[in-house]
Amino acid sequence: MKSLAFSLLRTVLDDPGATSQSDLPRSLPIQSDPLERRTKVARDHRPWSDLPRATHRGRSHLTPLSERPPKATPRGRSRLYGETTRSEARSDLSERSTEVAPEGQSDLSERHAEVAPRLLLGAKIGTTFVINNNENPVWMQHFHVPVAHHAEVVKFVLEDSDQLGAKFIGDVGIPTEELCSGNRIEGLFPILNSSGKPCKKGAVLSLSIQYSPVEMMKVYQMGVGNECEGVPGTYFPLRKGGRVTLYQDAHVEDGTLPSVDLDGGMKYIHGKCWEDMAYAIRKAKNLIYITGWSVYHPVRLVRRNNDPTDGTLGDLLKKRSKEGVRVLLLVWDDPTSRSFPKYRKQGVMNTSDEETRHFFKNSSVQVIICPRSDAEGLHGLVKKNEVETYYTHHQKTVIVDADAGQGRRKIVGFVGGLDVCNGRFDTPNHPLFTTLKTLHKDDVHNPNFVPNAEDGPRQPWHDLHSKIDGPGAYDLLTNFEQRWEKAIKKKHKIWKHRSCSDDALLKINMIPEIMGLSEASSTNDSDPESWHVQVFRSIDSTSVKGFPKDPKQDTGRVSTTLIH
Repeated sequence: MKSLAFSLLRTVLDDPGATSQSDLPRSLPIQSDPLERRTKVARDHRPWSDLPRATHRGRSHLTPLSERPPKATPRGRSRLYGETTRSEARSDLSERSTEVAPEGQSDLSERHAEVAPRLLLGAKIGTTFVINNNENPVWMQHFHVPVAHHAEVVKFVLEDSDQLGAKFIGDVGIPTEELCSGNRIEGLFPILNSSGKPCKKGAVLSLSIQYSPVEMMKVYQMGVGNECEGVPGTYFPLRKGGRVTLYQDAHVEDGTLPSVDLDGGMKYIHGKCWEDMAYAIRKAKNLIYITGWSVYHPVRLVRRNNDPTDGTLGDLLKKRSKEGVRVLLLVWDDPTSRSFPKYRKQGVMNTSDEETRHFFKNSSVQVIICPRSDAEGLHGLVKKNEVETYYTHHQKTVIVDADAGQGRRKIVGFVGGLDVCNGRFDTPNHPLFTTLKTLHKDDVHNPNFVPNAEDGPRQPWHDLHSKIDGPGAYDLLTNFEQRWEKAIKKKHKIWKHRSCSDDALLKINMIPEIMGLSEASSTNDSDPESWHVQVFRSIDSTSVKGFPKDPKQDTGRVSTTLIH
């Protein structure tokens, strides 16, 4: 992995006073190769995850790609593509955003662009914001993009879109051979059509781009050891001085997994995820915040014979809420489920969202059934429906306040791959039949067919989870608060949310007993149990309030940064 930095500044599409073609710097036209010469790039980069999936017009896409953009792509933005044949680019691509000034009466003001994930014959590695109602869009955005592609050309593609379709305007190509020199390339570049000719008289794209080999990158030199500063360019920074408990499956019986020796003569203790979660919920005094793809109220977190705490999650949450704890649930709204006063229909995904909402309806537990929506309707009609139908909210977190000693409280969070819903409780033995009347009584789940509750088989479930204690847990709390505030904005429009109050979130900075982020470190560097934690999320401004407008906040680079 190396780095490519580029800046998109502005685009001019035929301004009468524009610089003449002969006055422009040497253009770098893209020579279109026959389709058979193009091959798929080795890696598929998803679009910037921190940018809205539903974006607007006049935006720029950055994509090393081995195929020309499809005709049905949104307009008013620019993509970066790389066509595969000769040079191999492995680094970080750094770029700054530009300005587009449309020609004459070219109408960008009634069009918009989208950023929905799109698997073409290559990789889109960056997308600018869309500029609405502006015939001369100016981005002034800066990107740092990890690249590891066989590419001949890095291509910026400008597209224009309305509700019903999209139109390719033109592109600017930068040969990787010139990029590999490491020199910054910047200036005004003519926007060429598919024939390699100027798309319109005076149409130019202002950009700056520079390639940095991986050997020059600080994160490569430092690695991921004790001095690691975390993955740059993401929303949450690296937090030091925390503790992390790792879990395999929802429950681990004593002695079922091999003993693991640690340094200093210590033994690794296999945690019991759902039991720890239930204990944290029972001991919370101020808040219990839960997010999930599915949250199912009849689930039992503790499953031991004759255990008095062996109740359901729903009853436990109602009890804690009556005792004065603020209990908030954010559950994905399956668009195929239905709820009416005397009728409820299970959705295709069997998340039981309407059933859970109805269970808590007359209690002090506040539940928002949260749909995955587009960016205020700025998608095309097809993409708008696609986002709401095919994309979900997939975060799985439980956030509580916990005892910090000396009369103080702290934030602790559970996060990972386990929803607190039916079908998720399992052990490393993954029994299919033998526990149907004990551990899995009333929880025989198999989405492939409808199993007999007494005969099975149940579907086994293997997943990982974790508990974060320390500064990183406060980032989980921030994520929940941002999502709740975004969802509650629409509550007055959606009757399902009328029971939720606008001031449901606790202001923990106004509760003296709860430690703030600056006080939250629970370990020091010499503690062998000390963890450095950095929270990453794949989310956009359609799902969280106060999302940054700077596209540098990107989680798509996390895996490539750490792996390489």
